[in-house]
Amino acid sequence: MNPIRKINRHSLSVLISLICVISFPYYAQNRKIDSLLLLIKTGKEDTNKANHLIKVGNYFTHRNPDTAVVLVNQALALSEKLKFKMGIAASCSSLGASYRVLGNYTLSMVQCTRALNLYQAVGDKKNEAGVLNNIGNICREQGNYSKAIDFYYKALKINEETGNKNWKALNLGNIALVYFDEGDNLKALDYHLKALKINTEMQSRSNIAMNLSNIGNVYTQLSDYDKALDYYSKSIKIVEETENKGGIPIILSNMGVLYEDKGERAKALNCFLRALKIEEELGNENQIELILDNIGRLYCGLKEYRKSSDYLYRALKMADELEMKNSLKSCYEELSILYEKSNVSLPDSAGGKLLNPEKMRLRSLYYYKRYISIRDTLFSEENKKQFVRKEMNFEFEKKAAAAKAEQQKNEEVAKTESKKQKIIIISVISCLLLAAGFAGFILRALRITRKQKIFIEQQKHLVDEKQKEILDSIYYARRIQRALITNEIYIVKNLKRLNS
Repeated sequence: MNPIRKINRHSLSVLISLICVISFPYYAQNRKIDSLLLLIKTGKEDTNKANHLIKVGNYFTHRNPDTAVVLVNQALALSEKLKFKMGIAASCSSLGASYRVLGNYTLSMVQCTRALNLYQAVGDKKNEAGVLNNIGNICREQGNYSKAIDFYYKALKINEETGNKNWKALNLGNIALVYFDEGDNLKALDYHLKALKINTEMQSRSNIAMNLSNIGNVYTQLSDYDKALDYYSKSIKIVEETENKGGIPIILSNMGVLYEDKGERAKALNCFLRALKIEEELGNENQIELILDNIGRLYCGLKEYRKSSDYLYRALKMADELEMKNSLKSCYEELSILYEKSNVSLPDSAGGKLLNPEKMRLRSLYYYKRYISIRDTLFSEENKKQFVRKEMNFEFEKKAAAAKAEQQKNEEVAKTESKKQKIIIISVISCLLLAAGFAGFILRALRITRKQKIFIEQQKHLVDEKQKEILDSIYYARRIQRALITNEIYIVKNLKRLNS
């Protein structure tokens, strides 16, 4: 078990208090971190505390990676105790990032691989992409560009599928860094500009600053110093406004390279020394190594060969310990040049005995051979072919996915249209059937009405016949009555006449 993880609750409380004092300048205005530290100090041993430890650890990853390691190891121990899988995965991912900043690439890879397996097991695509990106960073810093670009493209594919623009921009920027290290400046510029466009849309100021600085690096390599300086100036202004101290030395180092290329060595040295001081305060060993190498190279150009030797051997020692192949290549090249140019005796190693001119020439040849060996390993034709193949595979898979999505969309549209046509046909048939039914109903009603009319007419005719018969009987009776009355009068009249 890692001894760091044996810190007990009381020791952690003391550590938190020390963090609050020592690191106060970093987050004095960050109330969120302040409140998280309070929750860690007073909170229960539960998943919330584990998450708080991870969040504070992530905050210190680039500001104070040693502190980050201690805090996140506590989160890992607590998560394992609680069997909190997502906490374990997040702790491993965070530790991987912190160990990378510290230059411990072996531990960084172990933790990142564990985190990757856990995220893949639960299907957490977002965090899987983040870990793939971190593994790509480890490979790139170790000079394994082929593996680095492979991991970056895997992460980019997931982030495009999930629509995670922030991480997509980060992947594009990292791919650009690989092309930059490989010497393909135009390709690097293309990817940096793609990343900058996304970050500008997202209004991510810290990432915009990083993109601007990296674009400045490309223009420096292209010897367009005015453009490079303009991008650096914009970048450092944003970094200072956001109070991201960790970003300042990187930009200062880039500006130092620019001034060195312009031949303004005094300005370059000032930038490098300022950057070195900040990085030593932050404890970022991999960045310290790069700056030491730059200072050593600059002193060689200034013909201060003893100082150059001191800085280059410090850089070489760190590059070897950190297994930074690309940095080793650079150190060997600079040492070879130093021993060839120096007009004063130099030691055979850091603190070693001074060499005579003949041995210095042999030393120069030795370092040159070491430089060529690593250079050929890093920049072989096979590596270049692999870059092209991976980019082509990524683009092919992207186009294939787009074509498949378009085909599925067309199929869905066709299905929708087919459904619409079926609905229309069914609707028309239904309307026709309804109309036919209604027509049948009307015809039936008309038939019934016609029959009723005939029946009524027949009944009327019968009534008329009956009425006629009745009237005829009445008329007949009336005639009889009239006939009878007439006869009676006549009889009476005749009786009267007879009586007289």
